[in-house]
Amino acid sequence: MQQAYTRKGFRVINVMNDTPEVVARLAKEQPGLVFVADPQKAIRDQFGVPRVPSSFLVDRDGEVASITVQFSGNSLNQMSAQVATLVKLPAAAVAPVTLGPRQG
Repeated sequence: MQQAYTRKGFRVINVMNDTPEVVARLAKEQPGLVFVADPQKAIRDQFGVPRVPSSFLVDRDGEVASITVQFSGNSLNQMSAQVATLVKLPAAAVAPVTLGPRQG
């Protein structure tokens, strides 16, 4: 999704409950993506996230536009459509709809 909308300033920030060491390894393996370690789950608690994985769509003003709990191809494509609306671009399909839910 970041590739589809980056020219409009869209950024994906991955907040993970893992240790800083695990997050640093993932960041090294996936350059260009931003990872934040949150092992105490402070960010998760601040936003009232019931479980992970969850995704927040935050607009340019810092307001949470939507929250997606768990992921599926359909939910990722719906989020892509929401991003497209915010950045005024055509929606990009970012995942096959056969992608099933992930649990964490």
